[in-house]
Amino acid sequence: MRSIVNGKRLTVCAAAVLAQMFLFEAATAAPLYRIAKAIPLGVPERWDYASFDSERNRVYVAHGDHLAVVDIATSAMLGQVGTFPGGTHGSAAVPGSNLAYTDDGEAGVAIA
Repeated sequence: MRSIVNGKRLTVCAAAVLAQMFLFEAATAAPLYRIAKAIPLGVPERWDYASFDSERNRVYVAHGDHLAVVDIATSAMLGQVGTFPGGTHGSAAVPGSNLAYTDDGEAGVAIA
């Protein structure tokens, strides 16, 4: 009886080791994303979320108390939106309109 118990323990231990090896291999696999291009956005400060507007081919990057607007086709900084005294954390463009939203983090409001 004792050898069956030890045999079961050995099987469970072997299965645990194999599972850890598989999980480690999956965790170290090549990433699905890669850096295609770096675009300077100005003075480094508090950076937050970026959002992509596919209709206008622009990226909006929350950057301290404003949004940086970048044209992806030309890699050019088009300008900045704001200032938002409480800082901004992200943005979203509304498809089919000329609207986009961001936030003022301290005031707790969304701004169009």
